[in-house]
Amino acid sequence: RDDETRSPIDFDSLPLVDLDVPVIYENDQFSEEFQILYEGDRLNGLVGFYYLDANASNEFDALLGTSTPVFIGLDLIPDTTTVFNSFTFGDVNTKTWSVFGNFTYDLTDTISIELGGRYTSDERTAQIQRRALDGQSPAFGGPVPPIEIIAFSTTPNFEGSAKFTEFDPRASITWQATPDHSFYVSYAEGFKGGGFDPRGATTAAPDLNDNGVGLGTNGVRDLDDEREFILFEPEEITTYEAGWKASLANGRFTSNLAVFYSNYTNVQIPGSIGIDADNDGISENFAGVTTNAASATLYGVEWEGVLGLARDLAYDGDSLDFQYALGYINADFDEFTGETGADVSDLAVFQNTPEITGFGQMSYTKPTRVFGTDGAANIYTSFSYRSETNQFNYVSPLDQPGFFLFNAGLNWTPDSGKYRFSVHGTNLLDKEYIVAGYDFVTSQPAFGNDPLGLTGVLTTFYGNPRQVFATIEVAF
Repeated sequence: RDDETRSPIDFDSLPLVDLDVPVIYENDQFSEEFQILYEGDRLNGLVGFYYLDANASNEFDALLGTSTPVFIGLDLIPDTTTVFNSFTFGDVNTKTWSVFGNFTYDLTDTISIELGGRYTSDERTAQIQRRALDGQSPAFGGPVPPIEIIAFSTTPNFEGSAKFTEFDPRASITWQATPDHSFYVSYAEGFKGGGFDPRGATTAAPDLNDNGVGLGTNGVRDLDDEREFILFEPEEITTYEAGWKASLANGRFTSNLAVFYSNYTNVQIPGSIGIDADNDGISENFAGVTTNAASATLYGVEWEGVLGLARDLAYDGDSLDFQYALGYINADFDEFTGETGADVSDLAVFQNTPEITGFGQMSYTKPTRVFGTDGAANIYTSFSYRSETNQFNYVSPLDQPGFFLFNAGLNWTPDSGKYRFSVHGTNLLDKEYIVAGYDFVTSQPAFGNDPLGLTGVLTTFYGNPRQVFATIEVAF
């Protein structure tokens, strides 16, 4: 939970005294973008600059209430009052900038080409610390200074930085076959910067290098090993796309259809692993591990559009419209390196990537005069659908089966368009659906997942419940 009150945890009030993880998140960012646009008879385009300075930090306790017996100092004693705590502090600062440009040139009245590119420079600086404590840390109401459990290794402050640069091109060609129909094909590359996992544990790092001694490893976990273990590299994607766009009856009927094929390399796989610090067969703590474990192939179809069902249906100027969107994606790992080093791509599934998504919205608009001001009232109802969604890269009890969400709303906008009054209701059927969680119950050693504590820990985060709210929008 996000515990801003930092109040002590009362383990006696819990149904089962096993594990609790209070956490504080703090995120700040500043961004700025500058663009220059050009319009000519045949050439149109833009160039721009983007800058981002962001900081993300978290600190949390992993409190195992049933850690008996435990190490206190150098002695193994059956102390039933001790709450083993592995405190983690992670702070990651990001400074990134990019320059980009995109230009379209009309070769003929019906054929145009588009060329663009983006150069990105990403710099990450991280500070990560983990400490083994008896009871809560000061951040959550524990003693100052905290009581350290010496027998469990405490990770010294890890400080590291990394810089990533990339140029991503884009190109497309469009054919306006008729005034109502156009076709296009495109090629694009994408880049997502690397970084350091702020929940990582350097004590879990293996010996990864030989420091030049030529033996493959040097038998000692050093700072280079720790940095390489916590660091994850950028991921890259190359996408080919073809599409058809249609507009009929003066725009009353529009349809956009696209098919795509993508090669995905160095895929960043976020995860959490249980850590058995005292080798007693029970994982007392967990750590974040983000790796570039995989490569994948994705392909699919996206179709969206608007159907103008009726005009002047019941009153002059009213309209009934239906907006729709449908997506299909097939995502398969070509290679997935598991914790043992073996390829487990036949077992791996894609996180947060439902095979089918859908959206539909029916809306009715009618000219309506309010307090002597001419305007338009709109009432709508909509649904969205997502097929089964995997929360992790393996099958888990937290996987969300397919579900629908229903919304509705009413708004009024004056003809000037300077403001809008709205009332909205979301998730009107109050559907419970899982959006994230932690699974330390399912045993999947190939993916680094093990039960945590004596009973295992399954934590679930749900989407927003039914909500009704009003908004006022002002344009200036």
